[in-house]
Amino acid sequence: MVRLAAGLQTDGRDPVRGLRRRAPCDYLHPHATSMRLRSLKGFTLIELLVVIVILGVLAAISMVKYSNTKQRAWRANGIGDLRKLATAQEAFFSDSSRYAVVADTGSAAGRLNFQPSHGNTTLTLVASSGGWSGLLNIPGAEQCGIYSGTAAMPAGMPAATLSGVPVCW
Repeated sequence: MVRLAAGLQTDGRDPVRGLRRRAPCDYLHPHATSMRLRSLKGFTLIELLVVIVILGVLAAISMVKYSNTKQRAWRANGIGDLRKLATAQEAFFSDSSRYAVVADTGSAAGRLNFQPSHGNTTLTLVASSGGWSGLLNIPGAEQCGIYSGTAAMPAGMPAATLSGVPVCW
């Protein structure tokens, strides 16, 4: 390596700091300034659009996944209500040797003290000497039903449903 008079080596490095010095032509190059400014500007329009499209696709996927969550919660709530009703009916039967035909919050003779959860409306009970059936309307124009013993299944209930198993349709 040959040393030059100005303290530069032939490879263009500063001998003290070991850094390459800029050639004077770098400052005179017509695109050098625009290239340096471009790196300081930020994201390009294409990059921003790609990010927005990706976020839109992720939002669409999550909306489909969580769209029916509320209805599934109503169904689970209705099935839970019918399980509680079955327990209450069996307790009533063990006390009085018959099934209750009315379920409400009253405690009069022959009434079952049972109130469906908030939002679940129109509980219909049908009782006979051999069993009982219950039909519960839940939000979203759906119904849940249960039957026990020799009672007839509620109207519209799937035919393959077993006795004592609550089902929504």
